[in-house]
Amino acid sequence: MKTSMKHVLIQTTLLVVSSWILGGCDGSDADRSSAELNVILISIDTTRADHLACYGHPRIKTPNIDRLAAEGTLFEQCIVAAPVTLPSHASMLTGTYPFVHKVRDNGTFSLHADNLTLTEVLHEAGFATAAQVGAFVLNHEFGLNQGFDVYRDVGFTPASRATQHVDNEITAEQVTDGAIELLQQIADKRFFMFVHYFDPHQPYQAPERFAAQYINPYTAEIAYTDEQVGRLLDAVKDSGVGDNTLVVLTSDHGEGLGQHHEATHAFFVYDTTLTVPLVFWCPRRIPAGGRVAAQVRTIDIAPTILALLALPPLSDGQGVDLSPLLFGKTAELGLDAYSETFYTKYNLGFSPLRALRSGSWKYIHAPRPELYNISEDPRELRDLASSLPERVADMRAKMRILIGRAPCVVQPRQARRQVSAQDLQRLESLGYVGGASAAEPDVSEDELAMFEPAGPNPMDHVREIQLTTRAVGLVQTGRHQKVEKVIRELLAEVGDRSDKFVWAHAHLAGALAAQGKLEEALRHFDLAIKARPEDGQMYTMKGLVLKALQRPDEALAEFQQAVTLEPVFATTHLHLAAVLAAKGQVAEAIAQYRMAIEKDPRALRAYTNLAKLLAQIDQLAEAVEILESALDTARPHGDQKVIQQLQALHDRYQQQKAVPKTP
Repeated sequence: MKTSMKHVLIQTTLLVVSSWILGGCDGSDADRSSAELNVILISIDTTRADHLACYGHPRIKTPNIDRLAAEGTLFEQCIVAAPVTLPSHASMLTGTYPFVHKVRDNGTFSLHADNLTLTEVLHEAGFATAAQVGAFVLNHEFGLNQGFDVYRDVGFTPASRATQHVDNEITAEQVTDGAIELLQQIADKRFFMFVHYFDPHQPYQAPERFAAQYINPYTAEIAYTDEQVGRLLDAVKDSGVGDNTLVVLTSDHGEGLGQHHEATHAFFVYDTTLTVPLVFWCPRRIPAGGRVAAQVRTIDIAPTILALLALPPLSDGQGVDLSPLLFGKTAELGLDAYSETFYTKYNLGFSPLRALRSGSWKYIHAPRPELYNISEDPRELRDLASSLPERVADMRAKMRILIGRAPCVVQPRQARRQVSAQDLQRLESLGYVGGASAAEPDVSEDELAMFEPAGPNPMDHVREIQLTTRAVGLVQTGRHQKVEKVIRELLAEVGDRSDKFVWAHAHLAGALAAQGKLEEALRHFDLAIKARPEDGQMYTMKGLVLKALQRPDEALAEFQQAVTLEPVFATTHLHLAAVLAAKGQVAEAIAQYRMAIEKDPRALRAYTNLAKLLAQIDQLAEAVEILESALDTARPHGDQKVIQQLQALHDRYQQQKAVPKTP
């Protein structure tokens, strides 16, 4: 369905429903009041339901989320579509499973415009729509911005667009600040706001006031985020819209925390990473103190919001309206819950994993299938697959039918996106294996053609997964010896598959170089470049090693290659300029320093070195101008030592300029 047709469809269904409401289908005040509600959808990344006080955690303090649950309705058993951030949020906003919207991983996929989102329906219905998200993985380039008037992510600002120093995530406090600012702008309109907190995600770095309270840093992160949710709820109340605002709070996935050999998430499909909180709160519409035991899914959130607003359901949506459970009209809807992870396929070359929860049973579709009776074994410790083959066959058939009956909205190739080396590095900084997402796009347009598990079973490679998780976490710490040790262990573990681990070779090379093991670092940079020849950063880092080895001609060649590959960072121009200047190629060096400043107006070293070269060729007037620009850039940051150095150089050239040249 083309975007223009999607617009027509939304308008047509809205017209039909508006006529139905105005005509007074049942004349109820509830229907009329629903049509006036605002909506805030809060997603707290990486939050296990059982790590909130209102879900029974014995030690954590989450008073603000608890208040929402006490004054609203809590769903005890909510299952996500994927334990991966982008696919899970895409399912949340479209009401469809990943095999429909085709977003299967972070970074290398985006939500195609032919998918219809909750936001688009609300926007067409006249809602002001705004979002504040907390991590790069949900930036606008990944497609979730569809239908939003304002979509605030952690994307680049103009001043930092070409630098390496960009935000990959922002704190819960910053998210709340941004959300409150948006709320103040739209509170006088009918609005929908999406607020995404990222803090419970690894690495866990809660503020000291929370870190000091909890032994478990993950728990501390959740408690900190709860505080910020409270700030947002207070702002909603203070703005005067609290009584007619529907707040829905949930998460995109949980966290393994060592259970099932998984420290974080995305690798497996056990309930530790699939079960999340879900709370609906609205004083005017939602019963207080409700608890719903029935199984529901995050794909049901969007259709339920639309139903509560008396708006049409999403076309092609697979979720259902949970209102009958909210209002006690039924205790059970009999919903099966599907989940999947393709992260293992695209990042490690393993088989993807699919799961289906139906009644008391949980089936994992893997090279070696697993079956659990979750009513008797909620921790999934006793695999019954070998003893109950008929049950396995029945669950497998159910899953196949579910996939086979799915609507066709987009093709796999439409959801794939090119990912830059910088994007991969940003994903790694958030704890994902960014550098290995090099799998070929799915060639089949038939999801059932990919139904059978293909590739090694992830559970047979637990040690590899654990080392991968540790390595990615360590890379950001600067503990080079530890990084070297863990990545060496990982490469030994994977054996003859090690050439596929581009990110591991790259980070091992960086760790070796930082320790002065330069020749060995070169070998690993060469392995990484062989696998990823389009990554300019690899060439830059290799060039730095060659420069340290006193091999300037080879270093020059690497830097020159790096500046031909997008994205080109200011630092690459800086290093290229330095080598050119050392070789006496002053004009070429000056050009590179100018490019560095253009890429990053805050690159003070580029200003200084450029000024020195200009002075060297008697262009003192321009050297003074360059240093004045540098001072203008430096002063707002208040680094007095840097300012004094720049000022001293500026004054020296100013004096030299004033001295007349002798004939």
